[in-house]
Amino acid sequence: MLKNLIRYLTHLFRLMKKKLVFIGNYGNRNIGDDAILHVLSRRYQKKFPDYKQYVFARYYPNDIRRISIATPLDLSLKSIFWVLCNCDVIVIGGGGIFSGYTGPKAKFIPFLGIVSKILGKKVIYESIGLYSTADYFQRYSVLLSMLLADEISVRDIASLQSVIPIMKLKKIKLVADPGYSIRPISIKQVKEILRKEDIKISNHKVIGISVKRGKNNTTNAKIIFELVKVINWIVAKRNYTVLLIPFCNDRIQYTEKDLEFSLEILSKIKKQSCIFCLKNYYTPQEIAGVLKLCDVFVGMRYHSLVFAYTLGIPLIPISYEEKCMDFVKKHHYPYIEADSFTYKDINVEIKNFLDINE
Repeated sequence: MLKNLIRYLTHLFRLMKKKLVFIGNYGNRNIGDDAILHVLSRRYQKKFPDYKQYVFARYYPNDIRRISIATPLDLSLKSIFWVLCNCDVIVIGGGGIFSGYTGPKAKFIPFLGIVSKILGKKVIYESIGLYSTADYFQRYSVLLSMLLADEISVRDIASLQSVIPIMKLKKIKLVADPGYSIRPISIKQVKEILRKEDIKISNHKVIGISVKRGKNNTTNAKIIFELVKVINWIVAKRNYTVLLIPFCNDRIQYTEKDLEFSLEILSKIKKQSCIFCLKNYYTPQEIAGVLKLCDVFVGMRYHSLVFAYTLGIPLIPISYEEKCMDFVKKHHYPYIEADSFTYKDINVEIKNFLDINE
């Protein structure tokens, strides 16, 4: 009898507890988005300590539980209706969810924000990336939704320029991307990851590489062709270790299958004894720990650049979109574009970082 009463009171307390939901590009095994959720979950736990957290996630609910205290919700009409009826705070973001790579479902996010505000919810746009590569309808639906929001922050200058049309009407903060706050795991934990992956790193230098596919197959073929040349040069000339570090492994979207792309590159390397690829999913903190092993890092995805910069790793960024260009300008890196770079561009930078004279 007493146990049942306790269970009932606990259930009643949960129903009465205020609720907060995160809406973004979560549950895709994208390390950058996972990093954002990890940081925001902790940040909003401090800001709203008495609130129960939820998050919309496409897949991988167990990943969500590893990186945050938020309870995952599926992307169903039932879940959306439940959120509109029960949640008190709606946090949209963070990250570059509004760009040329925006998926079809993400285009409805601004309207969810509008409906939430009409229903009296607190709506926050947090650390948002809004880029000129997003289509006209997408950009202006976001701006309309922002006009009704209670708080707005954007993560970079490019996004700040995109919200200029409403800046006289709304207070908008420029903030650092949450990914800058990620901290790596210990070297002992990193060694355990390497052991499980059967990755043997000798005393030689380690060159980390993280690349992604774009929408253009010609560009993708060129990236493979040029990077194979780079890796063959690294291994043949210096016998360094090359470590491929995928930053996304979405189960559906072709451009988000970094592991598949990395393995395609790996299959074309002549001498494979000194090149390895991370094949399993790891949390942002674990990936940051592995990144710390690198003496030089070649990265494409925005958060791979952010991680390397934060960890102080010599970085060679390859820009494929506006957010990466913004990062390169902000931190004064050489500009190397995905569409037009050659292996010589990468080799020159590696030589400079490692003081190689040839």
